[in-house]
Amino acid sequence: MCCLDLGNTRVKLGRFAGGRLVEVAAYPRAEFADALACALAPGPLTVALLSTGAPEEEARWRDALVDGGASVWSPRPGDPTPVKVAYATPETLGADRLAAAVGAHALYGQRPALAIDFGTCITYEYLSAAGVYRGGVISPGLDMRLAAMHLLTGRLPRVTAELPADFPGDSTASCLRHGALGGAAREVAGFVRDFREIEPAGAVVACGGGFAPLAPLLPADIDHRPHLVLEGLALMHAYAQTT
Repeated sequence: MCCLDLGNTRVKLGRFAGGRLVEVAAYPRAEFADALACALAPGPLTVALLSTGAPEEEARWRDALVDGGASVWSPRPGDPTPVKVAYATPETLGADRLAAAVGAHALYGQRPALAIDFGTCITYEYLSAAGVYRGGVISPGLDMRLAAMHLLTGRLPRVTAELPADFPGDSTASCLRHGALGGAAREVAGFVRDFREIEPAGAVVACGGGFAPLAPLLPADIDHRPHLVLEGLALMHAYAQTT
């Protein structure tokens, strides 16, 4: 079985055998043909498709996969899941956010968990000890913060998300990096602190491509599970087939 996560920045592909993740590949979104060929490489199979983009883009992927001989399943609001969803607007809940919560539930069982996905946006998913998804937080990701400061001003440059040298910044580029990365790290630490005030025994797990640049600035007791969303998606698919 193959899981495809069509994120806002990259396409992530995970291949599973016996319920275990055995292969992962990632492609820029523009490399549609390469990612599709990789998904179909072993021949006709089942594909769990998760998309955070426009419906027409998901339809494009679905049509191409079906044409290639794949059986395609996508999570939909209201589908049965391994966790109970207590969200005021479940029809607006992104499947990637729910997949991160499901993956965290599988990791920690009856322990409360906060799953943080460092993607295009930084998202926080709060799961109670009883396996209830309570909601979370959506915040701008690193590249989004840096791009906004460039695009919404007249003179600030566009810089990459690299960890700056010691505080304070001694150039405009390093000041921007301190603001984006240092600000995001302090945000994460604050939300982790808020979570642990409610759930002192709770676990915190992180995934997503934006984790690595921030890792030196983050609390040391955050678990890193880079493919948490793919693993959660596979669990959602398996659960939907048996209920």
